[in-house]
Amino acid sequence: MASETAPAKFQPDKTRKTVLITGCSAHGLGHALAIAFHNAGLRVFATARTPDKMAELQALGIECLRLDVLDEESIKLCVETVRGLTRRDGEVEGRLDCLVNNAGGGYNMPVADISIPEAKALFDLNVWSCIAVTQAFLPLLINAAKPDNSASSSSSTATTTSTSTASRHHAPSLILNNTSVSSVEPTPHNSAYHASKAASAMFSTHMRIELQPFNIHVIDLKTGCVHSNFHANHQGGNAALPEGSIYAPVKEQTESAMRNAFPIREDPDKWARDVVSDVLRPWQKAATRKSSPLPLEIWRGTGAGRTWFYNCTFWPVGWWDEWWRKAVGLDLLREKVRKSYGA
Repeated sequence: MASETAPAKFQPDKTRKTVLITGCSAHGLGHALAIAFHNAGLRVFATARTPDKMAELQALGIECLRLDVLDEESIKLCVETVRGLTRRDGEVEGRLDCLVNNAGGGYNMPVADISIPEAKALFDLNVWSCIAVTQAFLPLLINAAKPDNSASSSSSTATTTSTSTASRHHAPSLILNNTSVSSVEPTPHNSAYHASKAASAMFSTHMRIELQPFNIHVIDLKTGCVHSNFHANHQGGNAALPEGSIYAPVKEQTESAMRNAFPIREDPDKWARDVVSDVLRPWQKAATRKSSPLPLEIWRGTGAGRTWFYNCTFWPVGWWDEWWRKAVGLDLLREKVRKSYGA
């Protein structure tokens, strides 16, 4: 039985809305989003660097494409494929109604011990690839955002006026950037990852402002803790301090925090259904000229609401720094350092 909060489905016809999602390998958040958008009736293009990791999606009838977001040629090939699959009769350009920039990775290490090359590689994946993919798909997003002017030029004045009015309310194309609550939450020993997400969030804000004239709406998805292979996929799930680290006195607490900072996580299928509902309800209303502003941000996942409240409301900057220190054992380190100084 469908939940009463489930979004209504788009009609599965030639004008069915399309969505392309990056990072859709099994046990990842993109995988869950692909299923949720598919169940909502959209035409989904699920992408991953290794297509074999999307076998379950393909079995559901979802169109799976190879896309390595760090490879320029792979991006170009994927764009050309989608262009060919979505081009309508009489048009040169293809159409993409929604782009979900979800692919990303992590890297956990105190600032004092960060490997600069690894941190740069992380920024390539979490920041620059998002921009590269967005730029490549922009022509398709812009084309999909244009008013449908297919009405006959011989229509009556009344019909022309009605069509013109409807055009002004044409639903925008969407870009959904999964920037994570990490873009605002200062979890210790995760600075490089959080900094990459903060950079991605700022780029997302600029996209929102700069692409609005083209009828493209950008949403910042602030994802909290959700069950996935995310932690297992970076540093082999075994992040460790280097030899000689200044955090050696609390090595056990530090490495535990680096490997499993948030053990309580939301079910990915629920998270994906909630995100898709948050997106589709106002988007569908925009298509029917009903007043329903599209969200600028979506906060979903365990801890997302708490992060919004403590970082985006009236609480002073740094008020919960000590809470974080205690959470990862830095208060114990502080005492050890004081004793070593004879304090």
